[in-house]
Amino acid sequence: MPKCPKCGRNLPRDAKYCPECASQFGEALSSISKVTSAPPVAAEEPAQDKKRRPLHWLYSTPVRKYFLVPVIILFVIVFSTIAVMVLLQVEIQPAGFNFVNVDGSLAEGSYVVSFAIHDANGKVGPSNGYVIVKIYDSQDVLLFSKDYDARTSGFTNVVDPSSGSTMLGFAVTISTSEIGAGNPDAYGMGGLQLTFLSFTGYSVTENGPIPIPAL
Repeated sequence: MPKCPKCGRNLPRDAKYCPECASQFGEALSSISKVTSAPPVAAEEPAQDKKRRPLHWLYSTPVRKYFLVPVIILFVIVFSTIAVMVLLQVEIQPAGFNFVNVDGSLAEGSYVVSFAIHDANGKVGPSNGYVIVKIYDSQDVLLFSKDYDARTSGFTNVVDPSSGSTMLGFAVTISTSEIGAGNPDAYGMGGLQLTFLSFTGYSVTENGPIPIPAL
């Protein structure tokens, strides 16, 4: 049954006025109700327009918050994992020396102390830490003591005197003028103490002979 558009009273289909609110319609209410009662239908967006919709929604605040944050976290995790893997592959934790070699002489005016270190599994490689060199005379009087910074970038190929082969190691140069005077009766062959102390707390020490300057 049609209703008055103004007050909502039920009216006959052929009514041209409302006895309740005295509204006049000018034409049959049945034709008016057909027009006014039909709800508006929104035009559907064409499929082509949907495809061409701009992607500005990607830059809206909610999407940016929930889309970019996981991407940043994933990037940090991947970068950290790669950095740790590279570090573990390059740097070793020293467990011992493969060899310690002393080249040079008093006449040359300097000594070159070279060495190679290995980890608990026997793998030779570089390590970040300090090299501590001490020289004693034959009566255990300290003649020389010096610390050297050792970085993985400073490791290079050194020669193993026992096999003649090269391997990754480290070398320091000691001038004979830096070696102090000990007991006059104790010059000649002295003792070399070489210690490698890594930044992670691993320490290895090796002792061997070294010629010392005569007084």
